Amino acid sequence: MFAINFNPALIKKQKLLKMNMILICISLQFVLFTPFYLVWRNDCKEIGKEKLAVSLTERFISWVLFCPIWIIPFIR
Repeated sequence: MFAINFNPALIKKQKLLKMNMILICISLQFVLFTPFYLVWRNDCKEIGKEKLAVSLTERFISWVLFCPIWIIPFIR
C-alpha cells in the first residue's frame, strides 16, 4: 500500500537543515534585540543603572517571551 523510504542520507540532510534553521532563528532573536539593548544602554547613561525600573535581563526575557522567533523551527 504505502512504501516508506528510510533513506539515511535524506534523514541526515533533514536533521542538518533543522539544526541550521534553529541556529538562524536563535541568532535572529539576539540580533533583533540589539535596538532594545541600545535604548537600555542609553537610559543607563542618562538615568543611572540603579534607577532604572526594568533591568536588561527582564527586558530580554520579555522580548524572548513576547516575540518568540526561536520557536519557529519547532512548530514547522
